[in-house]
Amino acid sequence: MTIFQRTLLILTLCLSLAAAAPSAEHAKNVIVFLADAGGIPTLSAASLHGYDAPQKLYIQSWPHIGLSDTSAATSWVTDSANGMTAIVTGVKTHNSVISQGPDSVRGKKDGTPLKTILEYAEENGLSTGALTNVSIADATPAACYAHANDRAKWGDIFLQVFNPRYGDGIDVVIGAGRKQIYDQVTALGKNLDDVARQHKRPIYNSLAAIPADNLRPIAVLDNAPSVPEAALS
Repeated sequence: MTIFQRTLLILTLCLSLAAAAPSAEHAKNVIVFLADAGGIPTLSAASLHGYDAPQKLYIQSWPHIGLSDTSAATSWVTDSANGMTAIVTGVKTHNSVISQGPDSVRGKKDGTPLKTILEYAEENGLSTGALTNVSIADATPAACYAHANDRAKWGDIFLQVFNPRYGDGIDVVIGAGRKQIYDQVTALGKNLDDVARQHKRPIYNSLAAIPADNLRPIAVLDNAPSVPEAALS
């Protein structure tokens, strides 16, 4: 699995029951690991690269597999914005559009906001989170918690962490892209740390800086968060 440390996005979307006790009928947690562009050919290539043989990755030993068509609304080839929108909302949109309907126009016109699985969880009082080794405002993680007509609008996208449409918003936010996000928010005429203080949710610059008792941390790092080898093996 070490090839994934270098090449694949790991997105963790944690949906935890806030009050209900575990039962045989309901899962206590749902964790989605999303390898950006990690389709079957990518997995096959990773197995050949790592083991010089097919079907050797742990994920390839799982008994069930499902396929989905995430092509864009108006083209056969998808990108991360439309692809993740299709996964988390069930609706295809245009490339570079994040969790908005195909009535959007990239960079010019907002479309209908599409409810994401994270927002469904928030609406039902569950705990949610996103963890990524790229920018937390990049298209794949952003499609879970934000809505934008252009994936490049990192400032607008990240500010939506503090203005959720459902519940109290995403609880755990960890990813990279700190300088670019801060610069884009500044260009919008806002101070991101002031916004964070107003919502009583400070933005930490490292995982080590997060207090142990903070159950709703936001950490935006300069570089990708380090993932222990044991967590990927």
